[in-house]
Amino acid sequence: MTGTNRLTTAFAILAVGATGVLAAGCGSDTKDQIESATDEANKKLDEVEKKVDKAQKEANKKIDDADKQAEDAGSALDDAQKKIDKAQNDATEAVQDAVDEAGN
Repeated sequence: MTGTNRLTTAFAILAVGATGVLAAGCGSDTKDQIESATDEANKKLDEVEKKVDKAQKEANKKIDDADKQAEDAGSALDDAQKKIDKAQNDATEAVQDAVDEAGN
């Protein structure tokens, strides 16, 4: 968001500067030039904001996808650990049963 705010501020400064430069001119075309420059600056600003919004949405989607993949990987790891624990318990019981039978 900070980048968007800086970009918006930069365009606003440029628009105001362009307006001031054009206002310093003389003639009846000055008002039209100011409006034209302001409109053009606003169009460019809108285009940039749309691109920034699109990039942010794409980045957020990728972050969400990565979070989901990490969550899935964590679940798979938990499942694998449970299977390892069960196998170890089963092996321990089998060894204990074998020792008990050998002692009898």
